[in-house]
Amino acid sequence: MARISTTDRVFSSLRESIVSGEFPAGSLHSIYRLADLLEVSRTPVRDAVLRLADLGLVTIERNRGVRIRGVSVADVRAAFELRLMLEVPAAALAARHADATTVEAVTQSCRRCGSARPVPMSRV
Repeated sequence: MARISTTDRVFSSLRESIVSGEFPAGSLHSIYRLADLLEVSRTPVRDAVLRLADLGLVTIERNRGVRIRGVSVADVRAAFELRLMLEVPAAALAARHADATTVEAVTQSCRRCGSARPVPMSRV
């Protein structure tokens, strides 16, 4: 089993707090406060904050702290557009190359999820 570093744990926790709105966009937080809140030293918090800044979720304000940028509508739209560009062709490719056993498994899964009828393979 792989060990998760403290920095990774802090990064995941802070990212979740930002995305969930627990840390609202525009709010300012100090590294010290975040370290106390997460019960870790400042070093993994600093490292995690740098990663969050690389993702554009926070901005670092010198001598002030970390400003939460949050997730904008444009960010959500871009994520969905990217998923559409990748997932739709990938699903179509997988459907074209599926064997009868896989098609039956997907059909049964769709039925269990309440889907009336899966899309016929001839339409893919």
